[in-house]
Amino acid sequence: MFFLRANRAALFQIFLSLVGYSLKDNQNKTPQVTIAFSVAQDYYHFQVKVNIVGIHKDKQELMFELFKSEEDADRFGEKGTGIGLTTVKFIITKLGGEIKVNLEPGKGAIFSFTIKK
Repeated sequence: MFFLRANRAALFQIFLSLVGYSLKDNQNKTPQVTIAFSVAQDYYHFQVKVNIVGIHKDKQELMFELFKSEEDADRFGEKGTGIGLTTVKFIITKLGGEIKVNLEPGKGAIFSFTIKK
């Protein structure tokens, strides 16, 4: 049995925000989210893979800026606040980790992040 020694409330908020973003900004008929986890000596590694349509690589860094929203409207016709992914990055940084996103327009995205053990 394996025990994750991390701030569970913080992890819950991270996953809630990433999965929520992945579902509401997903224009596909069937949204898909895959989560992977691995352990290194000093870090936990997580990946959240989603089949969102994706945005252009020029706008990747804007995803994590406060009050920046790369889309005009989500699948429900609402404009995002630009707070969710900024909060995710802030929490991960406070947990001693970092987050990266690899977007491929039309194919999806992989959010990869680490947190210290």
